[in-house]
Amino acid sequence: MNILPKAKAIIAKRPYKVVEDVMKIKGIIRKTFRAIREFIVVK
Repeated sequence: MNILPKAKAIIAKRPYKVVEDVMKIKGIIRKTFRAIREFIVVK
């Protein structure tokens, strides 16, 4: 899995109100979200 395009998309869509907002990004499926959730911080 090439995470770089997904990482760029996550960064580009900031800020988020809740961690689950990351799921709204095209290409972020539930499996990917579960793998990265612990690394996401919303302030």
